Amino acid sequence: MASTLLAGCTGNADGPESTLPPSQAPSAPAPSATGVAPTTEPSTAPSATAGTPDQGDGGQASALDATAVITIAAVSTLDGSAIFGGYVAGVIENGGSCVFTVSNAAVTPTTVATSTGAANSDSTSCGSPSVPAGVIASGTYSVTLTYSNSQGSTTSDPVTMEVP
Repeated sequence: MASTLLAGCTGNADGPESTLPPSQAPSAPAPSATGVAPTTEPSTAPSATAGTPDQGDGGQASALDATAVITIAAVSTLDGSAIFGGYVAGVIENGGSCVFTVSNAAVTPTTVATSTGAANSDSTSCGSPSVPAGVIASGTYSVTLTYSNSQGSTTSDPVTMEVP
């Protein structure tokens, strides 16, 4: 069965090969007067809804239609470093910004670890950035992950991390 599935997955450097006969293969649209071929794919650019005024965002990033999830926020028993990890469901891309922030009653929210998003098959991974032992003082912290890209940002629900 696996060889049958793999046999259909051939391609070349120019993209996948067509298995349709030329008479059934889709034809490319003709270039327009601007030299750019028209497309029938929907636009992913944001658009305003008629009759809804733009309220602006006061310089803040807008909400991103995605969900940031923390998978780990812990202290390593091997070397005492703080380890963070997470992903973003609803976005599959390389290059977004992942920011892990810690806070508690005695500490102003502080960015402690950052990473660049990497596309997975069904989400964007924020990897597993770490912070050396001693950078975060002993205590109980609330940790959040904020992911941002050119379309906006999303912040995870907080998780608790104990630093001995």
